[in-house]
Amino acid sequence: MNEMIDPKTLEVERAYVVDAPYTWSYFEYQNPLLMQFVAHLNGYAAPDTSKPFSYCDLGCGNGVSVNLLAAAYPQGHFVGVDFNKEHIDNANVYVDRAGLNNVEFIDASFDQYRRADPTQFDFITMHGIYSWVGEEVRQQIRDLVEKTLKPGGLLYVCYNTLPGWTDLIPIWKMMQMYIADIEGDSVTKAKKGLAKIDALRQSGARYFKDNPSASRFVDRLLARDPHFVAHEFCIGCFEPQYFLDVANGLKDIGLNYAGTAKVYRNDQRNILSDRYAEELADAPDRLSAEARASFIRNEFFRRDIYVKGGERLSDDARAEALGRYVTGANVVASKLEDRIDLERREIKANRGAYKVLLPLMASGKYRVEELYSHPDLRHLPPAEVLSAAIDLIGGGQITPIAQKIDAAPVSGTDRFRVASEMNRVFLDERLMDEGKAYVQSPVLGSALRLNMVSGLFLRALHNRTPGQALEQVAEEVASFSKAERERLKIRNDKNYRKWLFDQFVRFEERVLPLLIKYGVVEKG
Repeated sequence: MNEMIDPKTLEVERAYVVDAPYTWSYFEYQNPLLMQFVAHLNGYAAPDTSKPFSYCDLGCGNGVSVNLLAAAYPQGHFVGVDFNKEHIDNANVYVDRAGLNNVEFIDASFDQYRRADPTQFDFITMHGIYSWVGEEVRQQIRDLVEKTLKPGGLLYVCYNTLPGWTDLIPIWKMMQMYIADIEGDSVTKAKKGLAKIDALRQSGARYFKDNPSASRFVDRLLARDPHFVAHEFCIGCFEPQYFLDVANGLKDIGLNYAGTAKVYRNDQRNILSDRYAEELADAPDRLSAEARASFIRNEFFRRDIYVKGGERLSDDARAEALGRYVTGANVVASKLEDRIDLERREIKANRGAYKVLLPLMASGKYRVEELYSHPDLRHLPPAEVLSAAIDLIGGGQITPIAQKIDAAPVSGTDRFRVASEMNRVFLDERLMDEGKAYVQSPVLGSALRLNMVSGLFLRALHNRTPGQALEQVAEEVASFSKAERERLKIRNDKNYRKWLFDQFVRFEERVLPLLIKYGVVEKG
């Protein structure tokens, strides 16, 4: 990808942060199975992730999401595109180390990639792109999506949203003013610029007094990774978007709004008071209704899914598509909560159909349609059972999964192994730097996030019994310096061994069963 770029385009793209890599994070909403589910939920046909499919992440960063998803979906072909060469080099290291043969990373701008005759994709995703570039680049993105997204394909786009960002844009503006006079790379500028903004807040600047949300936002930024702050606020272009402007821009290239990746938000009852029902019903079309809801909610951020063209499903076909999903839980059964928060609605999962559905859906052994005939549910209409199942998925504890679970019973004396080479590579290479770990699961069709201590235990468990893993981690932690323990949030006093043992018990009771269930760990 070495062809020339228009100088004006290059000037716009140089506003992006390229002297410091983005964070090493996995973004769960880019999961193609979730995108497929949301499309079906809102009555659209969608590409089938159980069959061969193609997937492209525009602005892929260090390639964490692409690499983990490629390992989880061997039937898919994955492409990551980014014009920060350091990102592409970082991503390729893990492709080589893990031996993946279904992923490629391309060092190119969006305009370069569009003009290089790229292939077409069933899924295209963009995280942290659309409101961090100007309209010229957004048009290049739309041109690229129009050219490369297959008919019926799905696009995921997340972006900062107006009107919610209206009172916070001055923070970005102040950061731009400060970093212009600060020497160093973007991370250094982000740290120093944010410190100056915080000093203004501490001095009682009127802006923060008049905008309490801005003060809370600065607190959140101070707690974030400086690389994140650099990519959010040292970037030379920052343009939060109104939903309707984004939707109409994508409509112009043949894409229809298919829903939002945060599942519960697809049901207006969960996000708006009944007093706004007439306001939404009065809207001339779905986009206008969604735009009104976004305004009423003063939204700051959206994670939306669009479909190219989009075959509409009949009510029966929609129910049939949703009924085919297998579901599982992202916590062990003993930790499933009975009260499920859907923002404006609360589900009491220890009552009625929910009480029966929750453990069945959590088990990972059933398709939704198989639950209609369950002895304790068959007296209910299938539509009522499906509605309750969607509520439980919206609550976040239950999620669509890629395969039925068939984990063999194990004991604490068994020797285990980390099943995926990609997971082993990420644990070896990123755990100590990041203080957390992501592990992919072909059963889940996504990845799980582990904290530092769980990551240490999992890494040590490879080719060991749990007892041997505990001994290995105890020896490893004993070798850490005081500063290293503090950085990694590991207890740092004389009682740290007891604390470590307590953490291991928690890992063995709560985390390990989940890792076995989802095929992250297997008997060795």
